[in-house]
Amino acid sequence: MKKLIISCIIMFILTIPIFTIIYFNNKEDNLKTYKGLPVTYESASYRYDTTNPKIAVGVSDYVYIAKVNKILKTDYRNPVEVSEGLIGKKTVTDPYTIYEIEVIKNIKGNLPLNKKLNLVQYGGINEDEKSYTFLEDGYLLENNTYYLLMSTIIPTTGELETTDINRIIKISDYNNKEQVTSLINQYNNIYQNETIPEGHTSFKNKISQEYLS
Repeated sequence: MKKLIISCIIMFILTIPIFTIIYFNNKEDNLKTYKGLPVTYESASYRYDTTNPKIAVGVSDYVYIAKVNKILKTDYRNPVEVSEGLIGKKTVTDPYTIYEIEVIKNIKGNLPLNKKLNLVQYGGINEDEKSYTFLEDGYLLENNTYYLLMSTIIPTTGELETTDINRIIKISDYNNKEQVTSLINQYNNIYQNETIPEGHTSFKNKISQEYLS
């Protein structure tokens, strides 16, 4: 359905160090629903094994506790014209959900605290508003909810990005200080023993001014 979008995704691969997808393939037989609309999950192979927390932290520019306030909007990027039927054509795009977040605690890196910042996530409602697209096992972050996030910088835009579900940890009860402190201590220790794979490039120096204190 969106075969030609593969080439656009490959171009995106060249610009984001951790969100490094080798290929996408729409799984037409794996449709679920979200808010009453069908969801297509796109399969992806990653350059780094982020199921290993030391690698997940090592390839992230920032690791931090943040509150997701709300979804600000959905951007539609990487437009590609594809054939539809015998003579028709249409333009397809990739959805990127933009959140408003506030950083509560830095673990790796130094993002400004208690300041409204934007966070980008690949996936969300499609431009026709008739369906959703996510990477495999992906989901939207919840409003007014706290997370431990591991983010990279999109070098072409300077935006803060988190998409890989292995780098998103929902904090079920932020008022449980013992739980939160334990999580922070756990990831402080992981950071001190992080694994940075050979060949990994950080684009932290490309960060937009809005993320600087």
